[in-house]
Amino acid sequence: MTISSRDGTGSPVGQTHRYSQHQGSLDLFGESPLENGVDGDSRGPVAPISEDWPAPELIGADIEAPEPYPIQALGELQDVVIAVQDMTGTSTATAAAMSLSAISFLAQRDYMTRTLGNDAPPSLYILVLVGSGGRKSSTFDLSHGAHVRSDDDLAVRYDAALEAWDNYKE
Repeated sequence: MTISSRDGTGSPVGQTHRYSQHQGSLDLFGESPLENGVDGDSRGPVAPISEDWPAPELIGADIEAPEPYPIQALGELQDVVIAVQDMTGTSTATAAAMSLSAISFLAQRDYMTRTLGNDAPPSLYILVLVGSGGRKSSTFDLSHGAHVRSDDDLAVRYDAALEAWDNYKE
């Protein structure tokens, strides 16, 4: 199997990554267990597959429907999530994830957290897996659009100020 990438080449680094089973070992990134000259192949080392591992399960096989999103746990943010959901037609979970992500992004400039003895901005990592037509882009644009436009505006103003400074120095 070949992994697809955004640029359509099959790899972000221009190399095809293949996954296949070969003589009891896993062939990762086109590598083979034949690294040490066995059968004349030297494509690289591989990790052995244990015979004790269970057989792989199909993704999505026998998965129960998820519990309803606990929107009541969002407090005052609940109204925002409902508005985003109504405006975009997306699921409650997607609207909530995007809204929480936007709030996390805003909190990073004003708050710090102590983790493992170090101060760091709060970060919330969210992965949204929704099929085609799931309204990801419109939901992201609604929840993050102002941030993106503001960042773009700041970048343009910074570039102009930097160019003016460079011209002044000359």
